[in-house]
Amino acid sequence: MPAVQPPRSKEDLSDELRLNLDLWKHEEGLRQQRNTVLLGTNAFLAVAASALINARPPWGIALSTGIALAGFGLLICWIWDRLQQRHVVYADFRRKQIRELAAQLDYESWEKQWEALRSSSDQPPVKVEFPHTGASFSPRQSQGSSAILTESLLPRAIAAAWFLFALGGVILTLCR
Repeated sequence: MPAVQPPRSKEDLSDELRLNLDLWKHEEGLRQQRNTVLLGTNAFLAVAASALINARPPWGIALSTGIALAGFGLLICWIWDRLQQRHVVYADFRRKQIRELAAQLDYESWEKQWEALRSSSDQPPVKVEFPHTGASFSPRQSQGSSAILTESLLPRAIAAAWFLFALGGVILTLCR
């Protein structure tokens, strides 16, 4: 049975909320940096593949170099995909942690955001009202999809391109 902790002061909860917000910002910054590096690496590999095609080396060299580039590209995309999936777990935890702290502090903002943006098949998002301004929000009013979901497709799409590049090289070799 877990030990019951004494109630915490509003100041302690507020400090912890600020710390969690700082951690969230830090994690988002790392995610953006990783995406930049991994996208740049794939761009470099694409330039190398283009140079290989334009150089027209002997078939054996072209095929082995092309497959090596594609293999490295696939590896980079696999790593990228794993990092994206891990980030989704971190982001989900951080949102729930911040929501819990905000609720203990009687802050409405996080609870409103949670209600408006939750995406679960058994609980559809709700329309959130802002009584002081008269504004309301519903995800159905907003256009677009989750940025994390869209971003997570990028390494898979690039991996598919690397797979097709390698497959094309093998097919060309077999047809010779």
